[in-house]
Amino acid sequence: MNRNIVRTAKRYVEENNTIMLKNMYKEISTMDSEYNVNIPSIFKDIFLHACLRGETEVITFLMRFYFEFDDITQVLLRQMFPYGKYIMSPSFTYWYDRNILPLVRVK
Repeated sequence: MNRNIVRTAKRYVEENNTIMLKNMYKEISTMDSEYNVNIPSIFKDIFLHACLRGETEVITFLMRFYFEFDDITQVLLRQMFPYGKYIMSPSFTYWYDRNILPLVRVK
């Protein structure tokens, strides 16, 4: 189940389709509890794919969902942000440094 969701979401990232990503998130969050959907894991895979592709609009869009997670999940996901910068194209790292990393720094 998770694999299919990630595959579809990656296609939306490549299309820069934030509307479909938002619809997908709503659909996943309202699924029956009989499906074991690991939303933080899906978020991580989609976020890192957006970093790899350099989709700044999608990255900004996904940051909104990051702040909707509970504190423990945010702490667990925080480690992926430096890696997102590492896999990103050098032409986008300045943007990432200025817009994303300050949002997740420990204060």
